[in-house]
Amino acid sequence: MKRTIYLLFAVMAINAASAQKQTVTSVSNGNFLMPAIWDCTCIPVAGDNIVINHNVTLNTHFFLSGSMTINAGGALIQDVTPRDFLFAGTTIDIDGVLMVNRLYNALGTISNSGTLAVTQSFYNAGIFTNRGSVGMLDSLQNEYILINETGAIINSDNFTNNDSLVNNGRLIFVN
Repeated sequence: MKRTIYLLFAVMAINAASAQKQTVTSVSNGNFLMPAIWDCTCIPVAGDNIVINHNVTLNTHFFLSGSMTINAGGALIQDVTPRDFLFAGTTIDIDGVLMVNRLYNALGTISNSGTLAVTQSFYNAGIFTNRGSVGMLDSLQNEYILINETGAIINSDNFTNNDSLVNNGRLIFVN
């Protein structure tokens, strides 16, 4: 069932990817849905290439089919409402901070050299390379490729690996 749902999101991503993309860059701190914090004075949409250089509060659930870069000094952190972040067939580069409730990687690539905090679950059906720290996880499920490089840390209460795991860092599992 989960694979069917993620396949559906992948198809949606491909359709969204065919739409016109723009690069949208944060110019100040603020809420994700506030046009004034973006250089386009707009709200980023699923197919955009998003660059975060500031502290951005994720005040919506979000589906991404473009790309996202969170630069050092930048952060995308959920508000008080637990937020879900789903992306498909795209790339996320984290050199700053990404904090969400649930993260779903459907056929995409995540490269983390910063801090990734997922308060509930992280479902990886793509390629995830960790060079930084991953924490606050209740559960981590890997369905494709997970690479934890030298000096990197992944801390999760529960872990399920159904495909490829390469670990040269530290894996800390409570249960």
